[in-house]
Order: sequence, then C-alpha cells, then structure tokens
Amino acid sequence: IVGLFITLSGCFHVAVAVVFGTMGFNAMHECAIGFSGVVFGVIVVDTHLSAVARRSVFGFFAVPAAWYPLSLLLFLQVALPTVSFAGHACGLLVGLAYVNGYLNQVLLRQNTVGLIEAQPVFERLVRNQSFVPGGVSADASPSTGTAAFPAFL
Repeated sequence: IVGLFITLSGCFHVAVAVVFGTMGFNAMHECAIGFSGVVFGVIVVDTHLSAVARRSVFGFFAVPAAWYPLSLLLFLQVALPTVSFAGHACGLLVGLAYVNGYLNQVLLRQNTVGLIEAQPVFERLVRNQSFVPGGVSADASPSTGTAAFPAFL
C-alpha cells in the first residue's frame, strides 16, 4: 500500500495546489519534497487498526484515538510552521480513503496476492518464518463501514 499512498498523496497534493493556486493562494510554490504525507496516511491506518482508546501527542497531551491523526497534523503545524500542511493533510486524506474502503477497487484481491506469492521467485521469502501471507487477516484490510474519524469529518 506504500506505493499507492506515495502516488495518491502526490496526486492529491498537486490537485490541492492547483485549486488553491487558482484561488489566489501561493500553493503552487510550496515545496512538496518528502515522505511525510505517506507517514500521515500510515498513521491513519495504524490508528484505525489499533484497539487503543487514547493516544499521546508527543507526551504533551492525550486525545481520543479517532482524533490522533488530526491532532498530530495541527500540533506539528503549530510547532513547526514551515512544514507542508497541504502535504501532510493530503497524506491524511489518502489514509482516510484507504480505511473507509474507497481504494478497495485498486487493491489486489486475496487470490491475486496468493498467486503472486506462489511464484517460484518468491519461494525463499515465503518460507521465511517472519513472512505474513497477504490477505490472511481480515483485520488488516480496509473497512467498508466504520469511519476512521468522528462522523462529522
């Protein structure tokens, strides 16, 4: 999913920059280098899959788990105002799209992953004791119902 998150975060960021650029903001000249947008997407997925009720924002304060990605985004923007708010927010949106099932159409199906893993070229990897077969855990797949954030977001 990292490749998908990289691609979609970049596409979302370009779309946001174009929209805000046409509205007169200086978004077209913002630097968008880095992997942090993808990290924000993965934070959304991690928060969605974990059973923790509250999370700490760098030890300063705790928030309900559903609010953690947004709280982290706002906290980092206040603490480090030169970071790319749009890049981080786009990564957050990609993570939300994933956990809410909007990207299911572009993800590989379980039988396709099984066919890929059965190829002789992957035999050594599949035999590794720490290998996790794709599609085994339903808990690790995006949901189609429960929202990752509170209902009004």
